[in-house]
Amino acid sequence: MAELPEAAVHALVEFQRDHGVEETCKLDTATVAKLREAYGH
Repeated sequence: MAELPEAAVHALVEFQRDHGVEETCKLDTATVAKLREAYGH
């Protein structure tokens, strides 16, 4: 898996914190599910 740019990692961690997802610094399945829930995709 390719590494995310630093700015993307910071935004991802902020999203994880704001939505009660474990802070993994990765685009894992729990984060993807929460993104889909939050943005309807």
